[in-house]
Amino acid sequence: MKKIIALLISVTMLLAFAACGSGDESSSDAGMSTTENSSTSSVSEEEPLSPPPAPYTNPLTGEGCYTDISANRPYVIMLNTIKQALPQSGNSQADLYYEMVEEGGITRVMGVYQDISDVGILGSIRSTRQYYVQLTLALDGFLVHAGGSREGLDEITNLGLRTVNALGAAGGIFYRDQTRLNSGFALEHTMFVTSDDLQDWVDNTSGYRTEHEDGYADSHSHKFVEDGTPDGGEQADVITVPFSGYKNTVFTYDDATGKYDVSMFDSAYIDEQNGEQVSVTNVLILNTEIYTKANSRMSIAITGSGEGYYACGGEIIPITWSKANYSDMYTLTTADGDELEFGVGKTYICIIGLDNSITVE
Repeated sequence: MKKIIALLISVTMLLAFAACGSGDESSSDAGMSTTENSSTSSVSEEEPLSPPPAPYTNPLTGEGCYTDISANRPYVIMLNTIKQALPQSGNSQADLYYEMVEEGGITRVMGVYQDISDVGILGSIRSTRQYYVQLTLALDGFLVHAGGSREGLDEITNLGLRTVNALGAAGGIFYRDQTRLNSGFALEHTMFVTSDDLQDWVDNTSGYRTEHEDGYADSHSHKFVEDGTPDGGEQADVITVPFSGYKNTVFTYDDATGKYDVSMFDSAYIDEQNGEQVSVTNVLILNTEIYTKANSRMSIAITGSGEGYYACGGEIIPITWSKANYSDMYTLTTADGDELEFGVGKTYICIIGLDNSITVE
């Protein structure tokens, strides 16, 4: 009998404890639910914080930035675009691109960077030519190159430019990429430099002026608008720009991004460092006099006047250009004589011969 009573007492106590546990758990869950719901409700009712408007502007792109870089002298990098040297590194981060033909029908891309900090690896770096030197004068930039043609090196002296030459005083900051050498790349396709080493040499060793003279940025900036799609333009989803029988550059419009993706040699123009394809908001094509001299070097008229095309937003229009001196920026006008307005973003400038005709699809 005592055993039965003891068993009944034990069962009763277990049931009581179970009831208390159940009540506590339910109460705890309810409390947690109330807290979570309250927190969720509070978060959902708050407006997302928007970053403050950028107080400064990149003069090469018209894009807003949070550091004032407008007075920076840009870095003007000679990038190797021969097929056997691709892909390049750091090319996707340039603000402005110039491409022109060289002897044998190959081209160089001259990438212009208003702020080179944190770009990383740049290259492969190649030699310069006279007309690239002349363009650099108007940019008031640091020309970064690995030697050059005789005319190009003479023009550096004639124009009083102080450049960053991998085969000169700055040679210690450049290096040959061992991976490329091991993979069978020709030696001339293996010269690289890091943006940190480049900027450190310019800032602390070169003795070069690192900022523009007062008023330069205001007088050497194009006009940028939020939507640079030209009025009355022809549809231009694909633009093929011929430089020679060896080299075309193709711009394909991406409606989702509002930019032109750049391709060459039937492949995307890729940045080896980050895997990104080069894409730009504006495409500018300038026709000018180009001929081969007796020594097989190319002569390209950088100054004077002529015709060309401007594409943005998937549309293209004819334009005219003029440039009185090497130190002047290009003056660009529409068929109505109005100043050309660029869309905010990067620009790719192709300078081609008078007889070279682009294809628009």
